[in-house]
Amino acid sequence: MGDTFYKVVRPDLTSFHDPTFKYRIGAARLAPKPHRLAPKPHRDIMCGPGLLHASTSAPAAARYGQWPYRLLKVEGVPIVGPSPGDDKVGFHRLEVVSEADVSECFGPSGDCVVQIL
Repeated sequence: MGDTFYKVVRPDLTSFHDPTFKYRIGAARLAPKPHRLAPKPHRDIMCGPGLLHASTSAPAAARYGQWPYRLLKVEGVPIVGPSPGDDKVGFHRLEVVSEADVSECFGPSGDCVVQIL
């Protein structure tokens, strides 16, 4: 399918950006709006209509959520990004492969951090 990326979602598996958009483990999701890329700066394209996004690592994905959250491993073929110094990648389609342990977001002491949270 593609490379593995990471995505944080709300505890009910809905998107932080759009709580009506829900992911399912073992299922593919298409971007909810028409696929279009406008000639705008990278970040505007990345967060614009027609794209889903994920991060290149679990710690990077954690930057885009608010605790509490769940961590998903997703696969896809990127169509946008990442740009230099960024970790966000844009997709038309993401396959949710599995749920990962949220402690992966916090490095080698991740289990301790999760216990404190």
